[in-house]
Amino acid sequence: MDAPDPIPKAEQPAPHLQLEDRGAPVNKDLMVNIRAFFWTDLEVAQVEVIAITEDISSLSQCLAGTAEQVQHLQTSHMAMHVMDTH
Repeated sequence: MDAPDPIPKAEQPAPHLQLEDRGAPVNKDLMVNIRAFFWTDLEVAQVEVIAITEDISSLSQCLAGTAEQVQHLQTSHMAMHVMDTH
């Protein structure tokens, strides 16, 4: 009865996304959008984000995935921000 409430799914960190600060500026809003993007659209089980920067081309180079997935991320970049309505 005294067990803590389970963390709501929205607050759980995505287990397949890891952030490392390597000196690049981190965009927290972009991080949240990318997490939602991979969970909902690509449904990728093994994706690692090395670093997140303001530059989408730098971000693409940091994504561990196929070239097709990176291209899909680039073309869907604006849509991710549109979907984030909170």
